[in-house]
Amino acid sequence: MPGDSTKLRAQNSKKNNFNEKKIAQHLAYIDKKLDEYNAELAAADEDNKQTIQAEIDKQTQRKQNYQVLQQQLEDTGEKQISTTDPDSRQLITRNNITEVGYNVQTTVDDKHKLIIDYKLTNTNDSKAMGEMLQSAQTILQTTGFTALYDKGYHTGSEIKTAVEMGVEIMTAIPSVAACAPNPDYNFDRFDYNNLTDTYNCPQGETLRTNGNNYLKTKENSTYYVKHYKTTKCQHCPVKLLCTKNAKGRLIERSEYQQYVDINKKT
Repeated sequence: MPGDSTKLRAQNSKKNNFNEKKIAQHLAYIDKKLDEYNAELAAADEDNKQTIQAEIDKQTQRKQNYQVLQQQLEDTGEKQISTTDPDSRQLITRNNITEVGYNVQTTVDDKHKLIIDYKLTNTNDSKAMGEMLQSAQTILQTTGFTALYDKGYHTGSEIKTAVEMGVEIMTAIPSVAACAPNPDYNFDRFDYNNLTDTYNCPQGETLRTNGNNYLKTKENSTYYVKHYKTTKCQHCPVKLLCTKNAKGRLIERSEYQQYVDINKKT
């Protein structure tokens, strides 16, 4: 039972889509122009004062408009606001190219070639899988199916939802940038021991955690990680191949890593 998405362009253009950074840039530009116009007004003769004052009034109104947008973002907690098509958002379509639009999530019955469910959203794929699987379960009244998704859906919290539902999933695993100077010491070369909650490095040393959970934010997702390290790094003969960190190698384990590992095995 595959699931995928389709991007639909909205009536709203990029020009009429704003986020906090974009609004701040506009406000900074307007403040600069107001300073310039006020300085000109103070030095202008009577013939030019009316023209300059009109520009000041124009910029003041623009500033008020952007402040309204800024307040709306603060009040709603949204990251973006669109003025023409309010529900639309700027989304990555392909190769980091963005368009203002919508994202239609669809679930299909591969055997009977039928659409089971669809949902119009204004977010990307990373947080979509769990909700679509729950909807499919409600419609089909079963979890006895295998769900297939591409790497855009590979998110730990969503995989956790699928595992806890009892749904078998096959989600493509995105490539991970090398985190070690030498790929022989990348994260996937460290073996996790579930019984002792430790990692064994390629050199045979054990990395331990202090048991604390640290809050981490990545790509609009917030989750907890544990840190694993060892003092043996300081005198390790291959330290420079393993890490650029002067204090030694640090392994982060997400609260969802066990579910990500389950997906790797399917």
